[in-house]
Amino acid sequence: MKPRLQINSAVFLKSIQGDSLGALVEFNGPRMTSAIRLAGSHLRELRIHLCQKSSASAGVRDFIENDYVDLKKANPHFPILIRECSGIVPRVFARYEHGVERCVVLEDLPREKVASAIKELSALS
Repeated sequence: MKPRLQINSAVFLKSIQGDSLGALVEFNGPRMTSAIRLAGSHLRELRIHLCQKSSASAGVRDFIENDYVDLKKANPHFPILIRECSGIVPRVFARYEHGVERCVVLEDLPREKVASAIKELSALS
């Protein structure tokens, strides 16, 4: 049986202004090691929207179960929000300085592509 992911809800609620995200995501065999670090990007927040049951969100759920903890450990003060809602199309939203937002649809993407989408959003300014 696969271990369940334990997430402290206080981590989701903490938001510190002025943090930014930028760097790289490395893949190490079947388990991804997230090396996304706070750096010189204008990114202020990531929001990941997914469905708890749909097959279109399977890669996003897999990313959260396997890689979220490493990502959060690398960025303890950066707001990474996970939002679950039945029947929605999985997406990741990136909020930048001055309220600018960008969105990437994650429908039917594998875990590695979800990580790549986050990496690309973190590199944009």
